[in-house]
Amino acid sequence: MDLIFTLGGTGFTPRDVTPEATKELIEKETPGLLHAMMQESLKVTPFAMLSRAAAGIRGSTLIINMPGNPNAAAECIEALLPALKHGLKQIKGDKREKHPRHVPHAEAAPTDTWERSYKMASITGKEPGSSCSH
Repeated sequence: MDLIFTLGGTGFTPRDVTPEATKELIEKETPGLLHAMMQESLKVTPFAMLSRAAAGIRGSTLIINMPGNPNAAAECIEALLPALKHGLKQIKGDKREKHPRHVPHAEAAPTDTWERSYKMASITGKEPGSSCSH
């Protein structure tokens, strides 16, 4: 099985024990999935912050706790869809699929001033804006 969704049991009541059961099973947590679900749910209701959902990987299976409310579950799945296919492929070991805007690290533009300056100095032999020469 590639993917398991559970429905309900993620609240504060004594009978809500789904996250505890899930955490006993998973080998790797996937907090980013929970973050995306929470972020989307909070747009609809402040009660979303009461969710105690868990998500993670066991072997080659992704397990995700969903809220018991059908509308909330649909919102959460919608939030996960953009990355779910890629994540499931990664679990199976497929590293070939890349985001269309992905640039290999060696070709990526420098992200901060120090790094840009360092790269520029490496190419020209001196720091940009500097009159020093070596």
